[in-house]
Amino acid sequence: MNAVQRSAKLTLDSSGTLRGEVQEVRVGGRACTERHALLMKTNTRDQIKQIERLVADSLPTFHIVKAIVTNLHHDDQPFGFNYSLQAQN
Repeated sequence: MNAVQRSAKLTLDSSGTLRGEVQEVRVGGRACTERHALLMKTNTRDQIKQIERLVADSLPTFHIVKAIVTNLHHDDQPFGFNYSLQAQN
């Protein structure tokens, strides 16, 4: 099995601000590749940059409010990202 599953709970307010939480789970080769890349980064901020790259493909401007890498050191568990974001307009 090689997959990425992404789910989100987002709200768009009357001023055009999008806010919400995203949960992404990776398994198989996708998890292995991402884990390996992130294990090479010792700084948490550098690990979060991958989340910013993912979001930038969909939103031109945004702010990551909170981000967590899940199961980075647990190969027997699904790897993932949990993050909150905010985007204007």
